[in-house]
Amino acid sequence: MPRITDEEVSYKEKKVSGALDRVTAVLSGSKSGVFTKIAKRYKRIDTLLGKLSEEREKLNEQVKEKVADHFNEAELGLLTLVVESVSMTATLSKRTPSSTVDVEHFDAEAALNELAETLPEIAEQIEFLRKKHTIVSQVSKEAKSPALRVKFNESFEDDKV
Repeated sequence: MPRITDEEVSYKEKKVSGALDRVTAVLSGSKSGVFTKIAKRYKRIDTLLGKLSEEREKLNEQVKEKVADHFNEAELGLLTLVVESVSMTATLSKRTPSSTVDVEHFDAEAALNELAETLPEIAEQIEFLRKKHTIVSQVSKEAKSPALRVKFNESFEDDKV
């Protein structure tokens, strides 16, 4: 496939198992500047999202206090509390007490390996049964558009955003 010939663009190719897998266009000059502007926009959006998230958390705390103002102290945390107004409904859920839960993890592979080591004659039978009861089938996967991943280079400065 022919590539764009430009002094501000060079290409790096990566092969996997002898086949071309990835092509990277390395930009410089004004072509790189276009992506620097895009990076600044991403950084600005990330900054704004962070600020919005902080503001939402502050507002949530204020609304929790306003909801609590309409109920007595004994009800707080024990009941779901709802305040309805003309413009919104605010629901403060019950407090969930901290607790511990027993979680059991069974390492089937390690158990089978240990069993196979202690009983070598069973190892062949286990492998035979695994193959016998393993079904390989083809499943069609829906085509999807290429994904975009954006990563900021270390040399990109945040303070210029």
